[in-house]
Amino acid sequence: MCDKYCGFPDNDISHLDTETISRIIIDMKRGKAADIDGLTVEHLQHSHPVVSVLLSKLFRLILPTRHIPSGFKRSYVVLIPKIKDYRPL
Repeated sequence: MCDKYCGFPDNDISHLDTETISRIIIDMKRGKAADIDGLTVEHLQHSHPVVSVLLSKLFRLILPTRHIPSGFKRSYVVLIPKIKDYRPL
């Protein structure tokens, strides 16, 4: 098994324990843009340890049921002005 996420998840959800989720959060790169709700990596890294427990439980529910929460499907496109036109980032 990989130390980090390495592709599509398989049916074995035993590797989604709290320690793994905590390690993934700690290893995430800082200084990136916020998500649609305004959360950044720094928010997760400085949050209470119970967040890793809750995320682990959430992912353990998502994978076997194959139901993606509707909030996970939201996104937006940021238009960046170029010389002649706008292109999505």
